[in-house]
Amino acid sequence: MRSQNINPVETWGPLMALETFADKLRGKNAFLLIDNVGAQFGLTTGSSHCTDSNAASHLFWVRSHELDIHWWILRVDSKANCSDAVSRWRHKWIRSEAEMIKDSGPRDLKF
Repeated sequence: MRSQNINPVETWGPLMALETFADKLRGKNAFLLIDNVGAQFGLTTGSSHCTDSNAASHLFWVRSHELDIHWWILRVDSKANCSDAVSRWRHKWIRSEAEMIKDSGPRDLKF
């Protein structure tokens, strides 16, 4: 059993984004900013020693080829990654929005 699942999650994320925004990305040059070295390496090389990450890396490039998307993959520090604060609920605006939703939403909502 794997002690941490962050590498596969970080590798599957770009694939999910590619599928979600396939129509907007089709035929484009695109940047992928990633703050996980293992995921960056797997996505850059198209393979990984981790079975889950390997599948995601392979599918990422198969779909990119099908959609004619050309990627420039760059590593960024977690603190410079715009999604890091959101994913960890560190951003003041996110917390205030969550509080507003919680205050106006159903009472069984858990944050």
